[in-house]
Amino acid sequence: MNQIIIREQEICEFKKNDSNDSKHKVYRLEITDHKRLNHLDQYIKPQIGDLLRLAIINRGRVVSAKVIEYKKSNNCTLEFEKESINSTLPVSAFGKNFQAIIGLSRPPTLKKIFEHGTTMGVTSFHLLSTTLTEKSYLSSKVLNQEEFELYLELGLSQSSLYYNIPNVEVYKNIEQFRGRFKNYNFKEKLSERGGLLEVGHKSERDFDAENGRATNGRATNGLLKKRALNKFILSASANKSKSFADYITMQSNNINFNIDDVDSDIDNIILAIGPERGFTKEEELFFIEELEFLPVKVSNSILRVEHALFHAIAQLELLFRKIR
Repeated sequence: MNQIIIREQEICEFKKNDSNDSKHKVYRLEITDHKRLNHLDQYIKPQIGDLLRLAIINRGRVVSAKVIEYKKSNNCTLEFEKESINSTLPVSAFGKNFQAIIGLSRPPTLKKIFEHGTTMGVTSFHLLSTTLTEKSYLSSKVLNQEEFELYLELGLSQSSLYYNIPNVEVYKNIEQFRGRFKNYNFKEKLSERGGLLEVGHKSERDFDAENGRATNGRATNGLLKKRALNKFILSASANKSKSFADYITMQSNNINFNIDDVDSDIDNIILAIGPERGFTKEEELFFIEELEFLPVKVSNSILRVEHALFHAIAQLELLFRKIR
């Protein structure tokens, strides 16, 4: 736990008696629950006057909360200045939003995705029941709000950077997702130049982004269609899938490339990953053709769902840090 998770309703306003400024107030909170106290007792072992880091859910971070009372296994009282709450930190690894569309997977896998995905800056989890998803997963306890929020909070406590609880949405089928997608602001801040990549658009499942044309199936005569450089689907079956770096390199070689345009788009990254058995070819085609996602490959090996997510986030974070 690199920061203690606090809910705003736990905080009370307190005026110091020794303050000459009637407007000078501080916040106090008392930690009494077993879970957080146990962590303090075992690992932090605070002393009076120590400064601890807090994350106030959906409000901000505090790096200098002073311990003013501590009784082992009983309570810990903290105090901090109202002005010390920092709400200007980025809400994700990429600025504004990092949305993960995940094929519904086994409960142990979802727990890891919720916890570690939150640590790595995911702001929304869209869980999609696909053709190859085991349907019993839809009734899993981990999809109950009280249950999954435990793992989201664990992820925040590890991050030492983020403080917003991610959104979690569950879709029972592709059709439900399609309807929601049309009304969802996935296409936020798509530019008309540098943030859009001109690639070949085909009717069949081969996707030749390098040459900008179809290579088999029903070709589109090399017609180009602009695709946003912020929507990706992990595709192990598409032989011509590019890496994230390939797309950036292709875009930087474009004569219309404008780094400011790319910067605006990467504030809202969307990544789709199939369940354990993967997306069907039809589902991949739905993302690539209808929703205009770019197919990417993050490893030559076959990865678990959670490892694929973490692998992809790490690559994107490194790559877009270099761009910025």
